[in-house]
Amino acid sequence: QYQQIMTVIMAFILPIIDEINVDGQTKQMLKSSLEESKDIEIDYSQFNGHEDKISLINDLIFLAKIDNDFDDSEKGVIREIALGLGISDGEIGDLLR
Repeated sequence: QYQQIMTVIMAFILPIIDEINVDGQTKQMLKSSLEESKDIEIDYSQFNGHEDKISLINDLIFLAKIDNDFDDSEKGVIREIALGLGISDGEIGDLLR
């Protein structure tokens, strides 16, 4: 499931890298760094407050809905991230509605 999470995160970040105002070499370096980081474990301890965690999940939901196709695989990845953050299953269900 970690791999799924990283795939979704990459799908969000790579287009952003393409749009930033830096040279091609820097863009490629950033993309390569991301590819290498796929095997890095997610450290959820950076999100201390419950409000920060909810905000992150809401941001991910917003990004997933941009293409007007918020499918079950995206919901599943966001659910896994939310569970990793310690958000209750009931609260996750409310956020995903």
